[in-house]
Amino acid sequence: MIDKLKENSLFLSLLFLGIILLTIQLETVTLRSVDGAVYSSMGRELTEKPFLDWIVLTFRGGEKFYENPHFMPFFLATFIKVFGVGAVSVVLPAVLLSIGSLIANYKIGKLVLDQRFGLLSMFCLLAIPQFIKEGRNPMLETALMMFTLWSIYFGLRSLKETKKWSLVSGIVCGFAFLSKGPISFLAPAVILSMALISKIKIFEMKDYENDFKDLMLKVLFFIIGFSIVLGVIDIWHLAVTGTSFWKSYYEVRLLYTMNHPTAALVQNVGGDHLFYLKMILKKHIPWVYVALIAPVLFFFYKNKHQEQIKKVYPALIVGMLMFWGYLFGFSIITFKAPWYMNTYFGGLALLSAVSIYLVTNQKFRARYLVVTVNTIAITLLFLSSSFPSIFKSKKRVFESFLIQAQKNLGNKLKGHYVKDCISIGEWRGPFIVHYFLGAKITSCESNSQYSLVNLENYNKKNKILYSVYPIALVTNEVGAQ
Repeated sequence: MIDKLKENSLFLSLLFLGIILLTIQLETVTLRSVDGAVYSSMGRELTEKPFLDWIVLTFRGGEKFYENPHFMPFFLATFIKVFGVGAVSVVLPAVLLSIGSLIANYKIGKLVLDQRFGLLSMFCLLAIPQFIKEGRNPMLETALMMFTLWSIYFGLRSLKETKKWSLVSGIVCGFAFLSKGPISFLAPAVILSMALISKIKIFEMKDYENDFKDLMLKVLFFIIGFSIVLGVIDIWHLAVTGTSFWKSYYEVRLLYTMNHPTAALVQNVGGDHLFYLKMILKKHIPWVYVALIAPVLFFFYKNKHQEQIKKVYPALIVGMLMFWGYLFGFSIITFKAPWYMNTYFGGLALLSAVSIYLVTNQKFRARYLVVTVNTIAITLLFLSSSFPSIFKSKKRVFESFLIQAQKNLGNKLKGHYVKDCISIGEWRGPFIVHYFLGAKITSCESNSQYSLVNLENYNKKNKILYSVYPIALVTNEVGAQ
């Protein structure tokens, strides 16, 4: 009873720590990524249309969008509708998805081994700095990670229990597909691989073994759940537009991704097939090395403590399938980007937990695990509350200016064109301006009434609407400075 209370208190402590780290200084978080800016802008566009028309995704002032499915624009639009335009309205949804990922990783760990391992897995995910950093970013990968983890959890549970969980797993995988398309198929790949590997006697994983008939029924239930989600989207799209969303998505997005004309040639977009492996070995220190050593530790300890170690098989195999599955899956796609790998953090945490579990004996886990992890958690909480500069992100002047401008100007510039006289860039800048101000960006040589200018080299007498040195938003009217 006491052990149960300790472990439950540790789960709540880790969850509380995760919430604190993901929400600290939330009001200062800006839209620092291109995707975050694009989908926030799309979310704002959705809120300006009747709900039934939300199925038609648009960006850049009404241009139809088929590059990715609906979940993230829908999710962001819901929060914008409730809380209004602002940084918190689009960062908070990402935080909630990341908290969902933390809980899912705990549930997977608990399912494949025991509660202490689930807590270790949750702790390892929370201790990955990149997870905390990217967990506050409203990108597609944040949603993809959470739904994939939950789909894997329900799928593994269906192998151990009844086929109803296959239906749930399929539905959740459908939402993962709505987040970022085919990469969501990692979930059924992990589940099916686990079912097949369980038939190999040396692994002794009878809990996951199913006869052919039961396995096919569970696959069928998964497909039904998955199809329900995608079917609802297409029926809705057909009813509003008379066309299939998934047909357009295949023609516009998937064929482009598979046949991108420059990705294989240009190094900075990841033409190197070892791009992701090199990246994680360099950037995800020390956890990537802790994870990679897990199979070595397993076979080292297996000969010494065979009866105790063999129960770790499911955790090791699931972790390796998730870790290497994402690494291989993204590596074979022609177009590459560093942030794609954000979604593999669940597998990284699970494998890292295997390594820690193997090097700590049962006595230590029973007596000291809760105290040790709680001590680390309390220390991190103290640091996060007492020294916020440790967790502070890079200052972004332009994004911070727009946040304050939106608070002061509201929708004054909605629908207007604003001249870009400070070179905000072709992609992220225009979408951020549209999200916060509802305005469209045009060239500095145009005849627009409003302009973004740099006060360091600006000497005209135009009226300043709002400024935070060195950036100002001015009108063509002459007025006091």
